[in-house]
Parts: sequence; structure tokens; C-alpha cells
Amino acid sequence: SPGDAAQRCRKQAELLERTPLLAPRLRALRDASLTLGIISKSSERTVLGAISEAGLRELFDGPVLGSAVGLEGKAGFIEELIRHGPLRHLGSDGLRRVLLIDDDVRELERARQRGIQTYAAPKEGGLQEEDFDEIFSCLGLVQWIARVSSGPMQTPPPMPHLGTMLLANASPSGGGTSWPPSPWASPAAAPSSSCALLAAAAPTAP
Repeated sequence: SPGDAAQRCRKQAELLERTPLLAPRLRALRDASLTLGIISKSSERTVLGAISEAGLRELFDGPVLGSAVGLEGKAGFIEELIRHGPLRHLGSDGLRRVLLIDDDVRELERARQRGIQTYAAPKEGGLQEEDFDEIFSCLGLVQWIARVSSGPMQTPPPMPHLGTMLLANASPSGGGTSWPPSPWASPAAAPSSSCALLAAAAPTAP
């Protein structure tokens, strides 16, 4: 519909504004042998259109799954990808080798209950530079922070809610870990440097 088309265009424009922040950091994660993917409640067409227009499509070598709405939440889709999908290579302990980044406490809690590692994203504005620094540090990639630094801190435009970002190829770490600690999660050890990362966003229109 015209309304859906207008919303897709707006999201593409927002993502384009954030590309200078996102591109080098996503590239660094890929260079560190992590796999990036997306799981979203938006349609696959919307997600692929936005990341393609922003020149980020090549950085996502993992699953790009749209219309991910189910009773078990994002955690259910992650488990399915590990059991029968393109993340089968993570093996029997694959859930512990995934890190879910989401701003939805319910999604994060479901993930933690299944042993998936979690990172609580800001409720507004999406991941900021300091969030990436924290993620890199917890993944043991401190040496990459200076490489991708954009200079003095600037607040980027709000992150369009496209869905989930994924890093894979991980060595196991403690089940259900959550970092940094949040009011609803117990402090736990940070994930290993090769942990899988799955980042999710709030639902959007198709």
C-alpha cells in the first residue's frame, strides 16, 4: 500500500543516516569471524530493502528472517535456526553461542530462560557508539574499538526498528548470561570472544 511504501522509504532514509556509525562496526565484527544476521517482525522485503539501500547487505552473512512473530518470541526462532536452519553448525550447545540484543525485556527474558546470552539495547534510539564499545569489550575485541572509532561522540539518528542482528561462530560460554547487568537480570560472566550475536528490535509495520 502507499502507506507501507512510505514507511519503507522512511526507514531506509533513517538507516542511511546511521550507516557511518554502523558500517565500520559491523565490518569489524565480520572481520573477527562472527556471523551477522537479522530476525525481524517486519517483512523480509522491508528489511532487505533497507539494508541494501544503506549498503549494508553484504555485511549480513547469516539468516535474514522477516515476519518473525510467534508465541515463543525471538527465542523460538533462534532455536529453530539452530536445530533445523542455517545455524545448525553451532551444534548441540548452539543456544549458548548466541547473543541476543533487544530493547524488549520480555524477549530478553525468554532468551535467557533458554540459555541464550543477552544484551539490553537502549529503549530509544537504537545502539549507540558506547553500546558497540561495550559489546566489543565483552566479546574480547577491545583492539577493534580504536579501529572503528568515529572520533568525538556524536548522538546518531534513531535506529529504525528493523529487527534482529546476528553474530555466529562461537565457542560456548555460560548459559543464559546477560551483560551488562540489568535490573531484571543477574550479573554474569561476559560471553567469549567468538560468541554468536543476535540483535533484535521492536516490532514494526510490515
